[in-house]
Amino acid sequence: MVRTVVVPLDGSERAARVLGPANWLAEALDADLVLVTSTFAGDTARDEAILARALARTTCAGARTALGRGASPAGDILQIAAECPDPMICMATHGRRALPTMVVGSVAHEVLTRSTSPMMLVGPRFDVRTPQTEDVVIAVQDLPKVSSGIPLAADIARALAFRAHVVHVGRAAADAAEPVAAATARDLQGRGVDAGAWDLVAETVAPPILALVRSLDARFLAIGCNPCPDGIERALGRTALDLLRDAPCPVILEHPL
Repeated sequence: MVRTVVVPLDGSERAARVLGPANWLAEALDADLVLVTSTFAGDTARDEAILARALARTTCAGARTALGRGASPAGDILQIAAECPDPMICMATHGRRALPTMVVGSVAHEVLTRSTSPMMLVGPRFDVRTPQTEDVVIAVQDLPKVSSGIPLAADIARALAFRAHVVHVGRAAADAAEPVAAATARDLQGRGVDAGAWDLVAETVAPPILALVRSLDARFLAIGCNPCPDGIERALGRTALDLLRDAPCPVILEHPL
């Protein structure tokens, strides 16, 4: 379970968009909230002011700040996260469409491809209003024994008494005795999670998942993530990039166990 929510900031309002969902998650899970920025400057007054302004916007009792002075922003973020118990790194994304690295931004790209901690990314289509529902969507590709993105999302849903909606999108109806989403939901129910299943058929994967997220006004969407030093597209896959770019809620990425 997450015990520390780590939020990298750079002074921009885009980066600060993650504060709302990160603060909510930290409070909901009774976790610490660590606001981070990195600097090369000898005078750190500007960076300390960025952290102070962000801290004033939080309500989490366990909120604090950390100023990195390492060789790179991504390195500072990873080092600070590594020093925290059970961290989740929460970052904002760019949402540009030209290149995979531009979907998340260069710093988030480096963090994602180097980190073994789960991440929560907030894209440009994030709806800043507070969701009224207690639903989470977990997108899966395979059966529970090989799926990524399930254990942490299931633990959060169980801890918060939320309903998990497991969704699998295939191009044809499953030939298996039990479709993927149904089998996964049954597995989660065995772990004490209130879970339902959505086995869908479509030519493209991302649009029906996003439609489900919007119809439920879900708190977050959980998807799998495979660490890969060769690039963000191989680390996530094209469908995951599409989900990150267009999701109206935070997207939780969990590395395989």
